[in-house]
Amino acid sequence: MRIFCGVCHEVFKGDDLIKIDFINTLTHYTCLDLGIDLIKNIDTFGNIKMEYPFLSE
Repeated sequence: MRIFCGVCHEVFKGDDLIKIDFINTLTHYTCLDLGIDLIKNIDTFGNIKMEYPFLSE
């Protein structure tokens, strides 16, 4: 399963720095400027994928 950025629509790679927001939307760290209170987590895609089971393949 390929997972894409919600803004630029590029496929995430394991070492991409991404953020997950309060409604579980994944975006590259630099793609969208959200308020800090809306962001749940910032990490590499590989780590985020391990932390959130709904992203597993």
